[in-house]
Parts: sequence; C-alpha cells; structure tokens
Amino acid sequence: MRENFTIKARWWLPGKREEKTVFGTLLFETTGKLIVTMDESLFGTTNIHESNHNIPIPLVYGLTDENKCITLYEVKGWEVGRTGWVSMELYPDYVFISEDRHWAVEDMEITNFNFCMNGFGNFFRTYSNRLISDHPTDTEVQFTYQQPDPVEIINNEILNLYFYFQYQYSGMNDIANGAFTFKERIYLNISPPGMISFKEFTKQLKFYGDFFRLFSQEILSFDRIYVFLKAPEDNKAKFRFIYRQPTDQVGRTPSVFHPLVAFDEIKNDIGQIMIKWINMREYATGGLSLFMQTKYVSFPSQTQLFLNFVFALETLHKTFFANQRSMHLSKRLEELIVQNKDILSEYQIDEPGFVDKVFRQRNYLAHDHSNEDHSHISADEYKRINPLLQMIFELSLLRLLGIEEPLLKKMCNRNDNFEQLAKGRGLPF
Repeated sequence: MRENFTIKARWWLPGKREEKTVFGTLLFETTGKLIVTMDESLFGTTNIHESNHNIPIPLVYGLTDENKCITLYEVKGWEVGRTGWVSMELYPDYVFISEDRHWAVEDMEITNFNFCMNGFGNFFRTYSNRLISDHPTDTEVQFTYQQPDPVEIINNEILNLYFYFQYQYSGMNDIANGAFTFKERIYLNISPPGMISFKEFTKQLKFYGDFFRLFSQEILSFDRIYVFLKAPEDNKAKFRFIYRQPTDQVGRTPSVFHPLVAFDEIKNDIGQIMIKWINMREYATGGLSLFMQTKYVSFPSQTQLFLNFVFALETLHKTFFANQRSMHLSKRLEELIVQNKDILSEYQIDEPGFVDKVFRQRNYLAHDHSNEDHSHISADEYKRINPLLQMIFELSLLRLLGIEEPLLKKMCNRNDNFEQLAKGRGLPF
C-alpha cells in the first residue's frame, strides 16, 4: 500500500449481476482515502428524494477490463445527486483484488496470509550481501542477486511462520547515468494450524505487525498484504488485501537509522522471542493497546502521550510483575525502575523526584485538572519525561520477550528520543 491507485470496473451486488451492473472507479490514496464513485446507484434509485445514506452492504463485486476481480467487503453506501439523477459512493472497509478470477465471500475461510512492512528492508539490512557485482568494466557493472532461502521462524503443529524474499532489478548498471534499479520486498508468511475467519485474520494481521512496531522508532505501515482463501477442490485463491491504515506514514520509506534492532542481532532467538509474544497475546491485544497507540499515530498532545504511557506502565506491572496486586502507581514505577536500573543509571535520573512528579501529575490529570496552575509537570518537562516513561515500558516489556541486557543497551543508544536523555543531560527534578 505504498502507492496511490485507481481501478475502473463494472460493479454489482452478489446474485444481481444479470439484473444490474454499474460503471465506477475505485480510488485508494495512502492518506487514507478509499472510495468507489459510481455513475448510478446499485439499487436503481433515480429520484434523489428517495435516496438513502449510510447503507450497510456486506459485499460488492467488481470486474475490470483486464479481468481483475475485486471484492468490496463491509461497505457503507451513499446515494447522492440531484433531481433526475442519482449516483453512488461506496466506502469499503476492506478490498480484495484477484487476478485469477476469484471473488471473496462473506463467510470466507482463510488458509494463510503474508505481509511486507515498510521497515523490513532495514530490519534485514545486515542479513547477507544479496546483491553482488560481477564482471565490472569501465562503464558497466553486471549485478547478480543471490536470493536467500526462506528464513524459518516457527514451524510446529501450532504455527508455520517464515520470511521470504522477492525482487525486481535491471541487470546492468550504467555508471555514467546511474540507470541501475533494484527493488526487493521481504514478506512474513503466517500459516495457522487450521482455517481462520476474516475477523480472526484482521486480529492476527495487527498482532504480528505490532511485534515489529516494537522494534522501530518510526511508525511502520504495511506495504503489501496477501491473503489466501479456501477455494473449491482444496485449492487456494490469492488476493491482494487493501484497507485504510490508521497512520500518516503509509507509503513512506523509513530512515535507514530507524530500526532499533537488526535481524542478525536476534536471528538465533527470534523463534523463542516470537513464541513469548504469542503467549502474551491476550495482553498484547488488550492491555498493550494504550502503548501501541503511540506506534500508530503521532500524538498532538504531550499530555495525552503522558497518560498513555502511565496507564500502559500500570497495566504492564499489574499483569506481569504484581500478580494483579493493588498498589500505588509510585510503587509500580519504583519496581520497574529497579528492574532496569543498570541501563537507567546511565541517564542520571533522580528517581524519587521523577516518580513523585509522575504520580502527582497522573492524579492531577485523572481527578481534577481544571486549574492548570496545579499541574506538576511543565510543557518543557513533558518532552523529557515522556521518553523516559517510554524507555521504562519498552525495557520492561522486551525483557519479558527475552531480549538480553547488551542488546537492550544498544537499542536505547540507537533511539533518537532516548539520546536526548543521554548521560550528562539527565532530568533535574
């Protein structure tokens, strides 16, 4: 979903193709726009005074001149126009595109799916030299792409999960004008033990995407998603899957400095790390959501960001470190700081002053924030306190996933936000 596109097609309702098809254009923009504009209403409405808005439509089918089959899934329809002329706008939540003459169905069964995120290239940046020069001359260099084997992460009776590599390149580089081009996409494929529903697929897509968002200091988005549905005679139907992502980073290429960890650094442990992530799925899809919101959008308010971090830390400690015991936020923070004291000590944090400020500000915001003069944290201090709360949370969670101390230190050193809290520039409370 890196590029904007339009698709012109004939559209109809399931079972109604012989009765009525309507010409229209599907428009997708990385800014979040996903709409089909139609010349007429799918329902045959011609009088604007009889039009309807916000019509729930489970499925709409489309076919292009190139025989691409398109399924709009979970759609809202709006009949618009004027007296004597009614057109229609469709707002699908999801779109399935097939080049093999397949349409999705409402009660679909999904066999497996795979996706490419805009951070995978940087995640694998140190994983083997896949593009090598061969037979150089004064003006040209021949390149050979050595495609890696799939990288298996988990393969057991519960789950098959692996990375695989796809590429496109022109084989000759003209040094004079730099005409050489190379594109590589890296996909993570997930094969559950049995068929899963569409609803479960969307949950798993987010769940596995969130795993990689934890290791990024930029907001990651999906570049491509493919889903495979059960088809007749035990076949599979392949679809490209499109939806509006909740981020303004769709289509952007992250900085090469954005990832906090490279594949080579965890390749021996990534299977066990992923298994631990799967084992905490109930927390990851519930209690972790407050923290993950900060990985999807840039918060306009430092105050809201503060509250998300604080409530996320409370939930994390209550779930994994306190056996659901009730205690004050200040005690929870103190225990998490002790857990990470070796790394946090490098940032010259005045622990009692920090904990007290966070505790008092949380209470002020949660109970009575009508008088701004009673605030315990200034706008300037938020910019230093929020990265520290983020650091405490990430260190605590990543320890639970099995990331060891040396790599945790490297990740903190690579994080631009944490660098602002580097030794010698601590938080004077």
